[in-house]
Amino acid sequence: MTFRLAGKLTFFATSLALMLPLLLATSLACGGQKKPRIEKSYREWLERDVTYIITKDERDEFLRLTTDEARDKFISDFWEVRNSESGAPGNSYKDEIYRRIAFANARFGIGSGPKVGEAIVAHVHYAR
Repeated sequence: MTFRLAGKLTFFATSLALMLPLLLATSLACGGQKKPRIEKSYREWLERDVTYIITKDERDEFLRLTTDEARDKFISDFWEVRNSESGAPGNSYKDEIYRRIAFANARFGIGSGPKVGEAIVAHVHYAR
């Protein structure tokens, strides 16, 4: 083997030895960033029902939850925080949001695409 080829092999082996731990650490870090798989009903609640009123921090917190019980508690707390009549048996804010979604979907949803109704609810909500 020539001196030149031996030098290239040594350089390659050294580079590989230095890069391998970095590549492994990166792949492990990226593996931890997978989106958790959640049930369809929770995904729909997040992406359809409250997509325009949930904050980024709340959304991130919800996606970090690992059990359905924790998600149910989060949803209950989410609506209670927004309830103008704290402690009341009903939640007028929640009722109003779902009323607006139903109205917008009935009025504008057919033939307009699945997201039109929710977009109109968001527009009406933020315009107030």
